[in-house]
Amino acid sequence: MTSTHHHHMHKKIFTWYEGETSTSELFNGRLHLIDHGDYGKASANLTSIRESDQGWYHCQIIFPNRTPSARNNGTWYHLAVQGGSLIKIPPINQTLMEGQTAFFHCVMKYPDTSMASWYKDGVLLQDIPDLMRRSYMGPHGSLSIDPTMMSDYGEYECQVRNNESEIQTAKAFLNIQYKAKVIYAPPEVYLPYGQPAVLDCHFRANPPLKNLRWEKDGLLFDSYNVPGVFYKMNGSLFFSKVDENYAGSYTCTPFNELGTDGPSPVINVIVLRPPIFTVTPKAIYIQKLGETVELPCQAIDRDGSNHPSIDWKRVCISMLFVYLCMRA
Repeated sequence: MTSTHHHHMHKKIFTWYEGETSTSELFNGRLHLIDHGDYGKASANLTSIRESDQGWYHCQIIFPNRTPSARNNGTWYHLAVQGGSLIKIPPINQTLMEGQTAFFHCVMKYPDTSMASWYKDGVLLQDIPDLMRRSYMGPHGSLSIDPTMMSDYGEYECQVRNNESEIQTAKAFLNIQYKAKVIYAPPEVYLPYGQPAVLDCHFRANPPLKNLRWEKDGLLFDSYNVPGVFYKMNGSLFFSKVDENYAGSYTCTPFNELGTDGPSPVINVIVLRPPIFTVTPKAIYIQKLGETVELPCQAIDRDGSNHPSIDWKRVCISMLFVYLCMRA
């Protein structure tokens, strides 16, 4: 067995042993192994560079089960931090559960002569009222969001400007995870008889959706056991040809790795047959200029309980006006 240690200024900052890693607090979330064949197995990537990161680093291989455990091996390298002079500690990427508090560093080097502004996905935070109500910016520029919501997912940018109008920016990504949840369910959905149709389940999930369960009239609705019904890639139900057997009360329940926030409200599916004409106009009418013409048109739905709306459309064919009576 071997153990890899990374040191900075004679302090252990990163250890990799038997597939497990540990990182010191100052480098937590910023120092990761590089999973790439072009680099050595113990190569590491340091992100969100700070001024305090400057200095000598030492990577050393340790053999815990040997005597002596350490040899005069390893690689030394020096990191010189150049560039921005306004941000002392930049923000780093974060992954949180919805409801937890997000905290982004953006410590100004000269807070007395500088001003910090925060942006989300390129939009000034002050222009996002809901997020602004849950946010607090400290005197040194760092940002807190409490509590977080799934809509907070995105890229955050800290912009620091000094009195000489010099600007330095730093970005970090906020990944908000939550159980799969239904965000909208219509109380009624009308499906056309004899036509293909889709019944959607409107959900959001992070991590991504793993499974989606449908129930009809309180019982599990498995499309594999219902001819003509299929699952779409997003979990929606696809009916190849609607008939009255598909009418009923449906609920959908999405799942991801974290579980589910629960089923949707009941969606009442109503199958509608297309209306039929009871009175139609003649194929052709010939009238003199100035005379009145009446074109009858009536329709009724299949069960006779409703009168559908009727629209008229006029089209011109070879100088002849044709009036179309259409069911809506």
